[in-house]
Amino acid sequence: MNYLTLLYPSPTLAMELDPLALLAEHHLCVGSTSEGGLVRLAKAKVADLLEPIVREFGVGDETDARWYWAAAALLDGQSHLEVVAEWLDSRDDGVAWASFARTTTKADADGNFAEHISFLGTALNEGIKLGKPPEDLYEVVAKIGLASPAVVSLRSLTRTIATLEHLPLLLPAAAQVAMGYRTMFNLPETISLLRGLQSGEETRYWETVLDYCLHGNLQAVADEFAHFLGDAVGVTALEVKEAIRQAADAMSNSVSLRTASLEFDELVEEEEGKGFEIKERRVRCRYGLRFGEGKDDEDGAMRADQVRAAFNSPFRPFVLASTSLGQEGLDFHPYCHSIYHWNLPANPVDLEQREGRINRYKGHAVRKNVAMAAIKAGAPIAVGDLWGEMFEAARVSRPPEANDLIPYWLYESDEEGHKINRYVPALPLSRELGHMERLRNSTVSYRMVFGQPRQEDLLAFLESRYDSREQLQDLAKCRIRLAPPDVAGGLE
Repeated sequence: MNYLTLLYPSPTLAMELDPLALLAEHHLCVGSTSEGGLVRLAKAKVADLLEPIVREFGVGDETDARWYWAAAALLDGQSHLEVVAEWLDSRDDGVAWASFARTTTKADADGNFAEHISFLGTALNEGIKLGKPPEDLYEVVAKIGLASPAVVSLRSLTRTIATLEHLPLLLPAAAQVAMGYRTMFNLPETISLLRGLQSGEETRYWETVLDYCLHGNLQAVADEFAHFLGDAVGVTALEVKEAIRQAADAMSNSVSLRTASLEFDELVEEEEGKGFEIKERRVRCRYGLRFGEGKDDEDGAMRADQVRAAFNSPFRPFVLASTSLGQEGLDFHPYCHSIYHWNLPANPVDLEQREGRINRYKGHAVRKNVAMAAIKAGAPIAVGDLWGEMFEAARVSRPPEANDLIPYWLYESDEEGHKINRYVPALPLSRELGHMERLRNSTVSYRMVFGQPRQEDLLAFLESRYDSREQLQDLAKCRIRLAPPDVAGGLE
C-alpha cells in the first residue's frame, strides 16, 4: 500500500504544501532557498496538520508503517471528503482510478489495485486505527506533499489548466498522469538507475523514487510542462473539461512511452567463402529514437507523432534523429535548443527551415533566459502560474522600442545566456567546411532581408565586407520590417 504515496493525488497536500506558497509565506524569492530548507518548511506545516490526527488515530504501541499512505487519506477525510470519496467510488472508465491502472500495466487486471483503492476509501470515509507513527512520518509526508508525482501533477494542472473549483475533474486527471509515472519508474532501466542511488539495502524503493523526484525538482519540471501545454492546447479556447483531458493525456503519454524496436539487416559471411547471407536483427531503443515509423514491444505500433510528442516533453527521448522528413512544418522547440546537422542542406532556405524547428514561440532557450533573468532580479514568488508571471515581468522590462517578439520569440541574456546551438560534424580539410562558410554567409544575407539576423553571423559577415558606419546605415534601409503593429502608435 505504501506505493500509493506516489499515486494518490491528495488535495490537502497539494494545497497546504505548495512550495510556491511556502516560499511566499516566508517572503523568499525565486531560487533563494535550498531543497533542505524547503523540506524543513514543509515539515513544520505537516506537524501542525497531523498532530491532531496522530492523537486521534494512533492508538497502538508498535510502529505502524501504514501511516505513510494513511496520513493523506485522513487529512482529506477532514477537508475534501465528499469530492474525493465520490471519485474513489466512481465506476466510469474515463474517471475511475482503477481503469488507469488497467491501461498502463497488465499486472493489475486481477483487481489487486482496486482492493487498495477500496481500502484507501475506507480510511478516508471511516478513519483507521493505527499504531505508533514512524519517527520520520512528518518528513516523509512533507516529501510526499512536495514531490509525489500524483500531488505534483494535481498542483501543476491547477496552476495553469484549471482551478480547484474543478477538483472533480482534476483528481482523475492527476491520477492518470501519476499512473504514467508509475510505468516509467517500474521499467528495468529506471529501477537499475534508482537502485544505484540508494544509500542502503533496506531503503524502500517507493521512497527512493520520492527522493529522486524531490532532488530533481519534479514540481518545477511539471509546472513548466503544464505552462507549455496550456499554450499548446489553447486552454482559453477550450472547455475546462476538454483542456484538462488533453493536458492529462499529453502528460501521461510523455512519461509512458514504450520501448521501440528498430530492425536492420546484417550481412553475414557464409562458410568457406560461399557468399553472404542476410540476417534480420532487432535493437530495443528507449532513450534515443529516430523520427519515423517504428514498432513498440507490445502491440507493434508506434506513430511518428507519438515520438515527437514525447520528445517535446521534459522526459525521454532526449535525442531525436530525423531525415529531411523533420525539416519542415514540425516543432521541436519546447525542450530543445541544439541542432546537429549530419549533412548540410544545399541552400539557406533549407538551413533556416531546419533551425526554425527549434527557434519558435517560447522556445527552450527563451524560457531558460527568462528564468535566469527572474532569478537575477530576485523576482517575488507568484503563487500560481509562475512561468506566466516571469514572462510578464520580462515583457514589462523590455526596451520601450521593442515589440512582442520580445520576450516570446527572442530574449537574449548576458554572456551566460542560452542560444540556439548549431553543430556541424565537419572534418578538417573537408568540403563541408567551405560549404558551411558559404552557407553561413548566404543565410545571413537571407535573414538580413527579413530583419532577423543571428548576431554572431551578422557581425562576422559585415566586418568582412563593409568598412564604414555609413555603409551599414545605407544597408539597414533595405530591410523589410515584419514587426507586429505598435498598438499604442498605430502601424509602423
